[in-house]
Amino acid sequence: MAYALGPRSRRIYDAIRDRIVRGEWSPGERLASHAELSASFGVAPMTLRHALTALAEDGLISLEHGRGTFVRSVTKPMVLVVDDEAPVRFVLREYVRAAGYDVVDADGPEEGLAALERDSGICLVVSDVRMPTTWEGVEFIRTVRRRWPELPLAAVTAFPDDLADLHGTPECPLLVITKPFLRQHIEHMLALVVRQPRMSQWNSPPPSTYPETPPPVLLVDGEPDVQRLLHSSIASLGYEVVEVASPGQALIALNDRAFGHVFLDVGQAGGSVELAAAITEAHPSTAVVILTANPGEILRLNGAFTILPKPIDRDGIRSSLELRRAPVGAR
Repeated sequence: MAYALGPRSRRIYDAIRDRIVRGEWSPGERLASHAELSASFGVAPMTLRHALTALAEDGLISLEHGRGTFVRSVTKPMVLVVDDEAPVRFVLREYVRAAGYDVVDADGPEEGLAALERDSGICLVVSDVRMPTTWEGVEFIRTVRRRWPELPLAAVTAFPDDLADLHGTPECPLLVITKPFLRQHIEHMLALVVRQPRMSQWNSPPPSTYPETPPPVLLVDGEPDVQRLLHSSIASLGYEVVEVASPGQALIALNDRAFGHVFLDVGQAGGSVELAAAITEAHPSTAVVILTANPGEILRLNGAFTILPKPIDRDGIRSSLELRRAPVGAR
């Protein structure tokens, strides 16, 4: 997996991945020799080898001893876009396609549910809230979260308060994009997609999606009771947990090692949405989960957010862990 790659290996990984995903290199095509690739990227053979190993583990290439390195076929993940406004649905669809995903769209809750029942390959639902009324959109979100609890759902809305009744419940969407949205907000959302088969119950990360040992989780919360609940819940799911007492210490920890998730309380001293955005930008393989007792205030800001409203519970923590920055080769 790409989580443990250093900056140089990651640069090679991204460059090769992008060429494969964009179709510049076709399935079955043989890449240049390792010596030629090392020279073209200006890196040592060991650095190249790390990147190629990660690409092979993510299913993008095959390393065949004595024959060479070959491109494998890439199956694009599928995203369901549900919005009753055709212009908005069109923009969402085009942004998702431009990011390398397949799209199926629906003009309302009924058609959206039919698509989910029909196609088990959908890995993310992007849903408007008012379709056309708030009640219909919220009921659609509730239904999806109850029937497919392991399936990530992103709510797109110009009225964040419409989600107030869902805060603190298992049906609350962890991913929220506020309107008007930008292309980078959609790209940020897609970076959190987890490609995994649907399961009736979630117990542990499937081996085909996660490394055998999942990346550690960093906790940054000033409330001892919340910190204890987070720690015990996350550790019980097989994750190593690292606790720090302040956002400043979190930045130091992030520079020392790679984390799969950061749970950040933006209400503590030094915590902010801007800090969460900065961590996301500096550490592209890390999913930042915002902890807050006032989700409405954050949702009124323009952007894409992963939010776990307080008071938190174990179901919300578990769902947050299912959302992770996808290995870039999966995009």
